[in-house]
Amino acid sequence: MDLEEVLTSDDTVKELERIAKRVESLIDTGGGQHSQYLVSALGIALGDDLRVLKQLTNRGLNDFIRSHLSHRFKLENIGIHGNITVVVDGSVNSATPQELTPSREQSPRFHPRFWAAFSVPAKGDVRILNKDTYSFDDVPSEEVATGELTIGKDLIVSADEDRRDEKIKANIASWLAKNGLSADKFQASRRPNSQTFHQQTGSLLDAIIATLDHRQLQSTTLTLDVVATLLRTPRG
Repeated sequence: MDLEEVLTSDDTVKELERIAKRVESLIDTGGGQHSQYLVSALGIALGDDLRVLKQLTNRGLNDFIRSHLSHRFKLENIGIHGNITVVVDGSVNSATPQELTPSREQSPRFHPRFWAAFSVPAKGDVRILNKDTYSFDDVPSEEVATGELTIGKDLIVSADEDRRDEKIKANIASWLAKNGLSADKFQASRRPNSQTFHQQTGSLLDAIIATLDHRQLQSTTLTLDVVATLLRTPRG
């Protein structure tokens, strides 16, 4: 039986009000600079509630924000092609054209090792990322030291996800905003700190990525099972 058949009219109103409050809370806490929140990232954060609101309204998240939260938020399109939608606090003046022009920070090409941190399946509760070498390690939550840069399992996109690249980009954007970091530091054009890297043992995958140049990285493709094997294999 469908969700719509189970809920009464009053229940439906209450359920949509609950989701609206959750959307409002997510935007307030995750908007970051310029009070913007990527709609794609918001949909991922909503999880099952996104499916519920689509079942109850037969409409998507954009229409839901316009119909239920227009008193607080508005939608704006950014990017060269205007194909990136963000939620903006309605009390804040629209960003200037310069702000809405996609910078290297809005649509970067990330370093393969940093990208892998959000795409390789996790083996522990928390993923610890080294911001200098882009290497990462999965550990139980109780082993995370104070000050460590971490990536939650909820931000690691599984291999069978639909529109996987889009979700990885959205998760990275949310993670960068949460940690107050610039995407520039993780660009594909940047080389990891080789001195820091060589002081560590690392995995065989780390060694391969550190050895290849930018052109070679662009032309090399590995399946996820090969990536996982290389990550588990120590250097040397």
